[in-house]
Amino acid sequence: MDVLRRPLDVPPRQIEDWTATQCKAGRGRATPHRIVSTLRNARNHAVRSWRL
Repeated sequence: MDVLRRPLDVPPRQIEDWTATQCKAGRGRATPHRIVSTLRNARNHAVRSWRL
């Protein structure tokens, strides 16, 4: 994954794959979902405040 990608360019399938990888790596199911939720909230805030 290109680290410099804009958040809106990340396809849902890539997020699902990353979440599955994190679960297989031994993290709890809640941890990756909380991270995705935090990123989603940050993106939504940026959109609402006209920064993205």
